[in-house]
Amino acid sequence: MVQTARFLHYLVMAGGFSLRERLHRAPIRKFNGLVHIFIETFGRLSYADPPDWISSADKQSWEKVADMSRTLLSLVVEGPEADLVWNTYQSEADDGGEIQMEADEEDMQAQLLDDP
Repeated sequence: MVQTARFLHYLVMAGGFSLRERLHRAPIRKFNGLVHIFIETFGRLSYADPPDWISSADKQSWEKVADMSRTLLSLVVEGPEADLVWNTYQSEADDGGEIQMEADEEDMQAQLLDDP
């Protein structure tokens, strides 16, 4: 995986072409949805936590892949969309997402029961 990410990073950075334009203007119908797949894959590689079963030596390789993936992702996605990709792979427990969701559900139930 490290070699593949490094090779793609090299091709894009040294190639002198716009990765964003190439993905959005894929000529063949088979490539419909390519941008979505790219964003999902490189978003996960960039921002998701490494699995627990990875050894410490492999975690260093994971970080290298994550850095290269962030660079490639930033060429295709920017602005608020990039923030949304980052938010997708952050733990909901960190910002109290699960607790807030339970409170929202309780509020909605209370409103439904109060309305005649």
